Amino acid sequence: MRSLLLILFVLSLTLLSCKGEGASSDSNAKGVADSSAIEPAITTSYGVVDVVGGGTIRGSIMVEGKSPSLPGFEITANEDICAGAADNNRLEVGGGGGIAGAVVRLVNVESGKSWPALTPEDLTVDQLGCRYVPHILAVPVGSEVLFTNSDPTAHNVRVEDTTEKILMNVAQPKQGDRNMFTVESAGPHSIGCDYHPWMNAYVFGVENPYYAVTKDDGTFELTNVPPGEYEIRVWLNGLKPIPKKDNRGSLIRYRFTEPYQITRKGTLDPAGTVEELFAIRVE
Repeated sequence: MRSLLLILFVLSLTLLSCKGEGASSDSNAKGVADSSAIEPAITTSYGVVDVVGGGTIRGSIMVEGKSPSLPGFEITANEDICAGAADNNRLEVGGGGGIAGAVVRLVNVESGKSWPALTPEDLTVDQLGCRYVPHILAVPVGSEVLFTNSDPTAHNVRVEDTTEKILMNVAQPKQGDRNMFTVESAGPHSIGCDYHPWMNAYVFGVENPYYAVTKDDGTFELTNVPPGEYEIRVWLNGLKPIPKKDNRGSLIRYRFTEPYQITRKGTLDPAGTVEELFAIRVE
């Protein structure tokens, strides 16, 4: 009898942990993995060659005009742990007006330099204080990203593509839980938690090694770029939260305004350097 009760208790915990839109051990969730063993498994068609006359594209992403005051988030659960997550984390502006966390990348590059060596930290998103850390993670398509739960409370990791199709929804009911997600396509993948609707982040898949996430001062640098014509793109997540509530008026999640996107073309001379400066009017 005691064994039967134990089985029923474990089963009830499993069902409870699947709160939200079908949280489960999705086929894209490769299970628990040791972070020390994470290595990227790149699956793009990009080819590595010796770059002759490689140059540098560097620059910065800046706020145009005054940085806006953004509405914060409603903390609806675990206030003892999550109170520090109420501030809007969608825009980080440095002292000189530089925007951190924008993704800068070259597109339509068929071949060039080697992929960068990635550490386990480069492929990990942690849940800490009911926030995702880091907020933006850019990785090669084919990489396996490790999601970890450092909070003493339950989370679930919900990954969606740009059409809001759910690619993974897996429960992490206890501190220390880990799950893997394989990035199978280029572009942003939004991350959320059904237990804590304000939690938000992005994993951005890239198709070649010419990419960067802007630093705290808004700067970036792409090195050993093949000379000739190039196309550079900037992506910054939308800023304003749009609360979604159920028919009882309870908050169930946040959506966000559209991202900021800039495309620019240029020419890089052999062994040359180009400065690309972008200004974004954030409203």
